[in-house]
Amino acid sequence: MIELIAYAQTPQATNDAVGTSYMLDVSNPGAISLSYQVGKGDDVMGRYSPFSQTFRLPFSNINTEFFGHYYDINIDTQAVNNAQVPKYDIHRKAYCELRMDGVPIIQGSLQLKKVYLKEEEFEVVVFGLEANLFQDIADLKLIDAFKNSSGNIVESYDVLMTDENIKTSFDLTQDVTEGAEGAGVVMFPIIDYGHSGDYNFIYYQLNATSEAGLHDANFLQPWHLKPSFNVKHLFEKIINQAGYDIDTASSTFLDTTAFTKLFMTLG
Repeated sequence: MIELIAYAQTPQATNDAVGTSYMLDVSNPGAISLSYQVGKGDDVMGRYSPFSQTFRLPFSNINTEFFGHYYDINIDTQAVNNAQVPKYDIHRKAYCELRMDGVPIIQGSLQLKKVYLKEEEFEVVVFGLEANLFQDIADLKLIDAFKNSSGNIVESYDVLMTDENIKTSFDLTQDVTEGAEGAGVVMFPIIDYGHSGDYNFIYYQLNATSEAGLHDANFLQPWHLKPSFNVKHLFEKIINQAGYDIDTASSTFLDTTAFTKLFMTLG
């Protein structure tokens, strides 16, 4: 017998990956169609995972509780772990397991596709964890990591271009962002980008002449420098915004100096 175990979404304020487990009622367990796929021979970079076809869940008490009466717009948000959040948010992952006689056959996420009010059923689909991340971010661009839920660019990473902020950014224990995004997230390195003329400021004195160079006071200005972004912070931001968590306990590489001090240049 196929069983569907789903885990309640926890509020953003907590560090728990999943919440209370629910054994959801399935309208017709025998009608659930599953597809298993790991990779294709002609697509070596492709990532695939098992998934189900859409199937339906009845408006039973436990199902309705899990989805938080999603179909009823008159239902107010509920307090979960002292944080006011919707009981079910379609924009966040809801982890689940499909089991056959108690043995997990797919571990992944549950997605609500439709609600049929007349038939009083939820239509859902299950995606395996293996490829979800690649599917979720496949069509996104880097700029999307810096947008809020309304699609607007967040300004918390802005840096006031002052001499003091530029110098402070060299110290990776300091935070120069306007929104206090974290120490060492944005830094302004002195890099020779290979430009010529007025666009290249990395010279001490040109041909030993009197032409200005770094030997002159106040020659180097904040606007000469381009920002660089901490790769670890960006990696974690992309993963978290896609609805996933990083198991730092099982990976030591993410905390090594080789990764924490890796920056990518912008502009």
